[in-house]
Amino acid sequence: MTNNNIFETKERIALSGAPEGYDALVLAANVTGLHLHVARDATRMAALTDAIAFFAPDLAVAAFPAWDCLPYDRVSPNREVSAQRIAALASLAERPAAADRLIVIASVNAVLQRVPARETLEGALLNLVKRAAVNLEELRAFLSRNGFEHVGTVREPGEYAVRGSVDYATSGDGHEVGGSLSLQVRF
Repeated sequence: MTNNNIFETKERIALSGAPEGYDALVLAANVTGLHLHVARDATRMAALTDAIAFFAPDLAVAAFPAWDCLPYDRVSPNREVSAQRIAALASLAERPAAADRLIVIASVNAVLQRVPARETLEGALLNLVKRAAVNLEELRAFLSRNGFEHVGTVREPGEYAVRGSVDYATSGDGHEVGGSLSLQVRF
């Protein structure tokens, strides 16, 4: 093939028999715009996400894991999995059509599961800006309305505490608290 970018060709491309990790290199080098990659399982999804981060640290990657429980199960989904799914969907909902490259990596099970409509997510996003004024009651109402649990001390994703500031755990950028990433809003 003489084409430098394999995704620009009209032909169907099958990459097989390659050593694990080579697919990440090919994806990182050739993806343009928005791309969905379906991995065979959660383990392969995590490995591919790490490999792409190694080969192309500037490429935006959104990992979209499957639920870790069955519908109508007596056990609620893991909060970390819920946070990762919402973070991936939020990055897609906020993404302008002409934005930079983004690859969404999902497992087969994740692709088969239902997701909320884009309009649902657009009303559930809150962007906080450093040093900007934030109304404490509005922030508390937003967090509660979006499924965060009010607790005394934040220990895991999906929780928030108010002690002169609002601490909440999320899957986004922040500092590590109890194995998960946490953000703090000071008042």
